[in-house]
Amino acid sequence: MREISFEQAGWPEFVNIVTEVFSDQGALLFKARGSSMYPFIRDGDILTIQPVDTMDLKKGDIALYRTAEDKLVTHRIVGKYLWNSQVVLKARGDSVLGPIEHIHTEQVMGLVVGAQRRQRILKLHQGFRKFWSLLWIRFYPVFQMIIWSLKKIKRATFLILHKFHLLKKNHI
Repeated sequence: MREISFEQAGWPEFVNIVTEVFSDQGALLFKARGSSMYPFIRDGDILTIQPVDTMDLKKGDIALYRTAEDKLVTHRIVGKYLWNSQVVLKARGDSVLGPIEHIHTEQVMGLVVGAQRRQRILKLHQGFRKFWSLLWIRFYPVFQMIIWSLKKIKRATFLILHKFHLLKKNHI
């Protein structure tokens, strides 16, 4: 399997590679970076991206798209609307408490259908994970605040245990 980084290839070469892979009905494997899609996608997960007709994207799907700044992003579709007779998708990271992103359909590169985490393959676009993602969208930002609180509790617990020398320095 050929491995390239977006920074190495540059935007035009990357688009050519994606077009070639998708025209052969292939899938693209993409290493996730960052934590904006936590807990569904984690930093280092290997994502499987498939071609998609952007009109088929639905609320809850995760799309790989190009931002106006030529960055690649994988975020969840949380809605869509018509603007000047064109479909515009609304997207947001699962753990992002910021504004919704508005994406034109030509920015979409593909649909994230799975993630490999260690030895496990997670199907993200169907079944229980799809249902859970729709709940996640529905109860935004409650889940994000719960995760943020749990991270703070975990960090505080670590600091307390470390202060009282209950944790060895190399333990975590």
